[in-house]
Amino acid sequence: MEGSAIIGLDGENVGMIVAVHQTYVIVRNECPFPTDYYIPTSAVSNREGDKLQLDVTKDQALARAPFRVWLPEAPR
Repeated sequence: MEGSAIIGLDGENVGMIVAVHQTYVIVRNECPFPTDYYIPTSAVSNREGDKLQLDVTKDQALARAPFRVWLPEAPR
């Protein structure tokens, strides 16, 4: 599942899975700043190939995520 895209109920791309745990997945969203969101696995409603569909919209998923971690930008 790591590397899979997470899509909201509205069809919007939420981000990419960077880690999978028993009760949540860590999803990285790069816009506007690299941020990791912890999204409960119970919010995943469907899987199609390498994409997972949530049962909420992108905005709802990002607003409800219990933890958000802003990541520092990589040195250039």
